[in-house]
Amino acid sequence: MQENYVDHLLFNGANMRSKVLVAYRYDCFFNILHELTHCLQTLSKQSDPKSWSAEHDASRIALVWMHQIVKENINNVATVYFSDAGREEEMYLYVLERVRAARRITGTADSAEQSCGKVEQEHLQGYEKWRESFGLCEPVQADAFEFAGDNITATDYLKYRIGLEQFVHECLLEKPTATTLLKSYFENRTGPVHQFDMNQVLQMKEIKIAPEAYIM
Repeated sequence: MQENYVDHLLFNGANMRSKVLVAYRYDCFFNILHELTHCLQTLSKQSDPKSWSAEHDASRIALVWMHQIVKENINNVATVYFSDAGREEEMYLYVLERVRAARRITGTADSAEQSCGKVEQEHLQGYEKWRESFGLCEPVQADAFEFAGDNITATDYLKYRIGLEQFVHECLLEKPTATTLLKSYFENRTGPVHQFDMNQVLQMKEIKIAPEAYIM
């Protein structure tokens, strides 16, 4: 774990070593599926100059994909781990706390907290455009990776919130959405992602996140 990552977790409520380890454990489950989506993007030869569409797609699907894997009782380490009562719910509550904690960061306490950045009003406005455009409108002007380097808190907020809202939306629908998302990401979609008209995708009930699922 990088030093600034531990600082970031501490300022997001993980005020003891055990909480840092719990956070790291859940990040591993969440990030494996996030990075797997990036692998599929590479195999599909998708390109995105600022990487915000790629980050949207990978972040949006991670929680619902994990949820589907666990519910289908596929024999793997995730299913074994989450078979204990309350484990899956604990992970979703952890993600919710990460989103809420990011909003509480002021960025003014000391130099360590400032190094993680904070969620600004412009990020909240940019998030809405990013979500509603299915990732095609960048939430900020900067490249996704350049932005993440100095804005860990805001980056986490954007990525965790889109995943959490998709999960809440799925719960409201009472039907899995991971397969629908995967099809929308990769079915006949190769090359520059901005050349594709996503209007038809956004009109699909499983994809368009309902307002009642928004995490403010």
